[in-house]
Amino acid sequence: MRRQIIEFDPGLPDSLSISQFCKDLGISRPSYYKVKERFVAEGNKALNPHSRAPKTGRRIYSDQTKTTVLRIRKRLAKDGWDNGPLSIWFESLDTQEFGELRPSVATIGRILAEAGVTKRNPRKRPRKSWLRFARSHPMEMWQIDGLEYRLFDQDATKAMIYQLIDDGSRFDVGTRCFEQMENAQDAMETLKAAFAEYGVPQQLLSDNGGAFNLSRQGLENQTEIFLASVGCEAITGRFSHPQTQGKNERSHNTLTRFLDAHAPHNLTELSTLLEQYRNHYNHRRRHQALKVGHTYLTPAQAWEAGDHRGSDGVAIDIARLQAKAQSYLDKALAAKADLVPGDVVDDGLQALGRTKVENYTGSPSLLTVGLALISGQPN
Repeated sequence: MRRQIIEFDPGLPDSLSISQFCKDLGISRPSYYKVKERFVAEGNKALNPHSRAPKTGRRIYSDQTKTTVLRIRKRLAKDGWDNGPLSIWFESLDTQEFGELRPSVATIGRILAEAGVTKRNPRKRPRKSWLRFARSHPMEMWQIDGLEYRLFDQDATKAMIYQLIDDGSRFDVGTRCFEQMENAQDAMETLKAAFAEYGVPQQLLSDNGGAFNLSRQGLENQTEIFLASVGCEAITGRFSHPQTQGKNERSHNTLTRFLDAHAPHNLTELSTLLEQYRNHYNHRRRHQALKVGHTYLTPAQAWEAGDHRGSDGVAIDIARLQAKAQSYLDKALAAKADLVPGDVVDDGLQALGRTKVENYTGSPSLLTVGLALISGQPN
């Protein structure tokens, strides 16, 4: 067929049209022109189709390479770090354990699958369905959250860890641990130490816990007032919606895995491990959310490369905090008025029953109304 196409000359007096010639051969006009063009460029090589074989053959790695992959994975798991194909690839880049002939991430994944050490979760939500949000620059917003952690002593003593990360760069600006459970004093101490080292961000995102932010419960607490005094706006996610603080929630997973691998027995050991964690997390661990081109940055690289846009230092008027809390309270009251007995009160009203009054330092009138709602008394 290719010879017929090459020898066909539509310019002869009795020749068929190109369309009729292609119809008789059962080919398309683009296929006809491709053969003609290739004949002009390559001559008689056009009589044979191009090879469909891959331009580069499949690379077969030795058993030593497979052993190295499994050894790196075991070491990362023992130290409490992520040990998937991408983490193994970056670790090998730092340690040069493969030399110049480094397997790809996909090849490492196949080696792990063949060894039967991968964890498959077919019900896991696909990444393409995620709706991501992040600030564009460092210091625009930080996230804080408390993590209750049990030490490896005889009594399994509880300790409280406050994780504090920058939203845009994922840089850990000051994770610290305390003996007491979640409270405003320790939260403020964590924030003050981070502010002294890095400056004050524009906003601080947290959940609606009594140690951080009570505005959605119609109140304002010590932490909010402190933040307002240094020019930082305190914001929260909705009740029962931890996805808003997803970066911090995911960091809890990474931190817990690291701590469990090292089994701290007391607060001193825990504090030392947190420093080690911050150093590795910020400066060595590539973050998969910080992809630039074909590579991934560490949080420290993203932090240093970004344009820092912190607070201007102008204190926020306490009246703004009270107005914000009052607006949430008005919405809760309106929702209560629309409900009939037996209906479920909305999230904001339910939260009033969980308010930690000992952390409240705001308007007495707001506290009176809030407590009246909790007890069901008329306001």
